[in-house]
Amino acid sequence: MNYKFTPENITSLGRDEVFVFGSNLAGNHAGGAARVAHKRFGAIMGQGVGMQGQSYAIPTMQGGVDTIKPYVDDFIKLAREWDQTTFYVTRIGCGIAGFTDEQIAPLFVDALDLYNVRLPKSFVDVLTSGKYAESYLSNWQKHYSSYDMTIDCLLSLDRFNQYKPQELDKALEDLEERVGQVARNSCMPMKELLYSNYPKDSTPGTVENVKRYLVKIEKCIDHSEPYDVPCMRYIYSVTVELAMLMLELRTWDISETDSSKSSDLFFYNLFSIMTGRWNCGDNSYIYDDIRNAFPIFKSALKKNWRNIFTDNRIDKQKLVAIFSNPEIWADWNAKAKHELAVYRCVSPVLYNICQDKEGNYMHVKHWAFIPCRNYSLPVFVENIGRIHFPNFALKKAFIEGLKSEAK
Repeated sequence: MNYKFTPENITSLGRDEVFVFGSNLAGNHAGGAARVAHKRFGAIMGQGVGMQGQSYAIPTMQGGVDTIKPYVDDFIKLAREWDQTTFYVTRIGCGIAGFTDEQIAPLFVDALDLYNVRLPKSFVDVLTSGKYAESYLSNWQKHYSSYDMTIDCLLSLDRFNQYKPQELDKALEDLEERVGQVARNSCMPMKELLYSNYPKDSTPGTVENVKRYLVKIEKCIDHSEPYDVPCMRYIYSVTVELAMLMLELRTWDISETDSSKSSDLFFYNLFSIMTGRWNCGDNSYIYDDIRNAFPIFKSALKKNWRNIFTDNRIDKQKLVAIFSNPEIWADWNAKAKHELAVYRCVSPVLYNICQDKEGNYMHVKHWAFIPCRNYSLPVFVENIGRIHFPNFALKKAFIEGLKSEAK
């Protein structure tokens, strides 16, 4: 994407243009961009927030970055509504306030693709470098497990119902219904997020575009209803894991080498997996982890229900401590079951890649998917999932052995 940046030195504005600057809550526009806004663009002394003349003030001197974010969010909301006005954002907070581009730029990630907002080049460089997206995605785990979701669902339900020690049956009934909603793919807020943020301009599935898409969804989840957040986080985690695996499979290579292919092949594949497009609309394979783990969680909760309370309220620390006990999960091979669940999700993509003469994979002996040329790509085996080799030599020998047998 070709971004347009805020000019380094703005001395005049057109009729429908606004100068966005960093201020203080007292509205003392005495230095830096604030002084320019006051002298040239109508900023009002004593007014530290919002529109004034042809300028817009965002306070940056009242504390940490977290205190600036609500004001940036308000600005972005206004910019979306005033879509016929062009906003020139200066390097707010990076002067007298003492913050860095790396600290402030992420606040403007939702403005990056707004055609009427110009950001400083230094902000855009941070947001498109990949480093920001990578760190943001790791803030609350690239893999938010069914175990994490079930605990958070119980705590979320407890905030509404305030369960008592004698209400085990009601708690189990509510929890089973809530977790079942995810397993039945009926978490509508998350569905809406996935679709509403879907790239609509044939965006190529490059690493940066995928990360930007995922970051936008994650930020939306942070502002969702607390009741929905655990389920949304779980489905989002599945989306992240599948997206990262598909990037590893290099499914976008075809779209880069053959212009006759759809340039958004990556996103087409991702959404085909998430919606069950290749399985008659059945995407139940996405929720295998939940269906497999929940009976164990339910059984352990029954046994330990009264032990998770303090002063007649569920104690999160006690709950987590009990379910962190490895004895509960002794017969549960979580890693193996998860690998198989992931394989079930991506296998249609692998089959499609094998059908293309320029694809990166071949299907051999009806039970293995192996890379054709680039042996750094993953190897998959039916009924097992991804195979992790102790070293590259063994992996190479395995691949070449299957290739020779297939000839």
